[in-house]
Amino acid sequence: MADKLDSSETVDSEDFWNFVPGEVFNRFDYRSWNSASVEMYSFSPVLLDPKPVPSVSDHTFAFFGAFTGEGSVALHGEFKASGQRVFHGNTSYGYLTVCPRYQSAYWNWRADTNKNLVCGVIFLSHSILENVAEQAMDIDSNSIELITTAGKYSDEFMMFVGQQLSKDINRENDINRIFAESLTQALGAYVLQNYCTYAKKLIIDKGINGHTLSRVIDFIESNLDNSIGIEDLASVAHVSPYHFIRMFKLATGKTPHQYVVNKRID
Repeated sequence: MADKLDSSETVDSEDFWNFVPGEVFNRFDYRSWNSASVEMYSFSPVLLDPKPVPSVSDHTFAFFGAFTGEGSVALHGEFKASGQRVFHGNTSYGYLTVCPRYQSAYWNWRADTNKNLVCGVIFLSHSILENVAEQAMDIDSNSIELITTAGKYSDEFMMFVGQQLSKDINRENDINRIFAESLTQALGAYVLQNYCTYAKKLIIDKGINGHTLSRVIDFIESNLDNSIGIEDLASVAHVSPYHFIRMFKLATGKTPHQYVVNKRID
């Protein structure tokens, strides 16, 4: 296995393959689409002297069987995250390993077979979870903390997402992009519901403070002849778009769209 990077540092998911004791045979990179990415590996069933994987900047979900869920091969091994043993014992093809971002990992698996094992990995950026948490689920993104687990659960929905994203949709057209992004949003919501240790609800009971509101109104009045998006206004207020809409309405009695339209009419 190529030891190309310092295992003490955090690496991007695109560098993950440097630490896998095998060959990448498929890679589906949807990062430019703000979607999850998928990689699949093939490697020997007896891993000698495995090296630790450094902490990865994305959340990592790994399946032995590369999304096939085959149950014919029994596996034995261990998984550690940030130096702590998470699993040691027997498991089966299709079982899920969850390694949250910024945790170094150690995999050591063996199987009673002469065939190479295959492994599928889904990488999900934390920013996707943050957006889904606040915009769709009213969850405080600062409270997101994922569960580290291995070898205990099969997960049909996660397997389905891996299967769909590992198909040949990596072509630049709007239909494929919408499909990949929609599937990733559903995945984000599913992860928050099933693999999150706690998630506090957002409490928005007051509007934007006076100083911030003045900045937003100044921005609107200076750009009435230009296109003004919610993302632009939320950036001025330094909050998420979904959070901004609710706070702005509490402060002004109007949605941002209504406020901008009225200003233009005036």
